[in-house]
Amino acid sequence: MMVGPLALGLLVGVTVHVHPNACTSSTAVQAAVQAVTQAPVRLDVAPTATGLRVHFMAANQPVTIRDVPVAEADCPFVPQVIALMTQRYVRALPAYTWAPRAPPQTLRLQGQLSLPNTPEYRRHRYALAWGVDMAGGRGITGPGWAAQVRAHLDLSQRRWGVALPIGLRWEPSITLQQGGSVRWLSGWLGLAGFVRGALGPLTVRAELGLCAGFSAGQAEGFEGASADTVGLVETQVRGLVLGPSGLYGGIEARVNLVGPSFADYRVPRLRLGLLLGIRKDVAFF
Repeated sequence: MMVGPLALGLLVGVTVHVHPNACTSSTAVQAAVQAVTQAPVRLDVAPTATGLRVHFMAANQPVTIRDVPVAEADCPFVPQVIALMTQRYVRALPAYTWAPRAPPQTLRLQGQLSLPNTPEYRRHRYALAWGVDMAGGRGITGPGWAAQVRAHLDLSQRRWGVALPIGLRWEPSITLQQGGSVRWLSGWLGLAGFVRGALGPLTVRAELGLCAGFSAGQAEGFEGASADTVGLVETQVRGLVLGPSGLYGGIEARVNLVGPSFADYRVPRLRLGLLLGIRKDVAFF
């Protein structure tokens, strides 16, 4: 709801109206703005597809509109960012030049926030990030435990992106049907696409990819057991829940298409696993 020039002229101090949204509230924004100015202005904050739209209004002045792109993780900083924008708006008003000014106040932001290096306030198109995780899994067909470490680079927009993973997996003992066992050490490089979204209060990521590499195996426990190195091609499906400070956890499923699938390398082998890792943004452009 907009307020006309006459109503604005009767305002004393700042008035804030924030439309319902999942990121911030009228109370939080009002408190942050009043900490930097008591000028008779009104703010109307409404949600958009990419963040928030702020209408700045003052008596006998045209309405000024500014868009604030916001990511879910940066919601705690929104009131302080709007407060800084309001302070700049008030100081640009013609009447502010003649009004008595209070001593400048230092606005303390919650946590550590560097606006020049924060993508949501630079209108970036892409973000580059690195990540690393560890996983433990078990084969559903061709039983056997496995441990894995995986590093990856992400190039993403707000809701989707691509990942370039590289990994190393150790399978200490896979039982063979004819007796004996084989252990595998596999290294691989992959390419995956992912989408991100919100599931209630959680941020989730679904990923589908393909990886290729080599597996070195050592058989034992039966006549003719020997070592071998074979090519490896796998599909990978991952579901992740993104937490605070870049931490994430989730599940993954892998199916061998080429390589050490089972005793004779022909039976497709399905493996399910749990993973835990960390991801950090490194560049925005």
